[in-house]
Amino acid sequence: MNALERMKILFRRAKNGSIKKMQYFANEIHRETGKPSRLILADMCLCAARYGIGYQEYRGYGFVSKSAELRKTFMTVNNNVALTREANKRELYPILEDKGQFLKKYHEFINRDWLDTRECTRDDFIEFVKKHDTFFVKPINLSGGNGISKVSSSRIDAGKYYDLIMKNNSEYIIEETIIQHHEMNKINPNSVNTLRMVTLLKDGEPKYLYTILRAGQGSAVVDNAGSGGVYTYVDSDGVCRFPFYDEKKGLTLEEHPTTKMKIQGFEIPMFDEAVDYVMRAALVEPDLGYIGWDVAITEEGPTLVEGNLIPGFDMAQNLNWHPDGKGILPLMEEAWGGPLPR
Repeated sequence: MNALERMKILFRRAKNGSIKKMQYFANEIHRETGKPSRLILADMCLCAARYGIGYQEYRGYGFVSKSAELRKTFMTVNNNVALTREANKRELYPILEDKGQFLKKYHEFINRDWLDTRECTRDDFIEFVKKHDTFFVKPINLSGGNGISKVSSSRIDAGKYYDLIMKNNSEYIIEETIIQHHEMNKINPNSVNTLRMVTLLKDGEPKYLYTILRAGQGSAVVDNAGSGGVYTYVDSDGVCRFPFYDEKKGLTLEEHPTTKMKIQGFEIPMFDEAVDYVMRAALVEPDLGYIGWDVAITEEGPTLVEGNLIPGFDMAQNLNWHPDGKGILPLMEEAWGGPLPR
């Protein structure tokens, strides 16, 4: 990635950012550390320019107290974009960006019923609703949990509902509700609490990198951090040893805000099977080599929810789960076999 492309990313992030939110995070860091807010704000701007990280990452990574040497161990958005472009063929991006294409491509790893409104008929939809007590409606090309709704079949007239969602040429995936494993249900029964599992395919060999456990809050049916969900790191043995993190509020949480469950010590059921699952899924399309898989754990085993072109590298670098203060850049470069593309 050349300097112009890096500058474009920086300006785009600045444009999408919020000065008030940046000030909020600076004030929170000031309250915790005693360092002057103005100096923190100045350092935030410096880190945005030098390392390509935003104010939420600055807070989440604990950059305020890190040396320059430690800061260099963190993977940045520039690294992530460059690696995505290097490991994934651009013409194949739609497989991960379009939920319908993803479900078709990875059908052997999708253990549920689904419809694509671009292809199904009104009668297909009515029959689908008859078969399932609840289902999810997901916009084809949105991410971050945006626009997703859970529908109770008994509360709708299937034909009228189909007509409603098909207005203005709307495009949706209709999915059977995933019934998660009873142990995963303890975390939050209102959302399917998924694992973000990241793999890197190099020279035809899939490598498992890391896992983040995500959980929804309150009555939300999605677990995405951008939609208010919380998350934590999962060690390589499938055990959660660190607290939750609420990215929107910048808060570390010893227990789930809704169920009050303490996550530290929780063992992900069928974790080894899930690792094997995504390693096999990674081989389906060799020209998509860097993927963040969203995996649900059911009583029968793991199932793919979707694949992500831009994995959540930022979630994996939270200050709470790296006592040595380092980021994941060394881990990523070891898997890549050298310095990451920049």
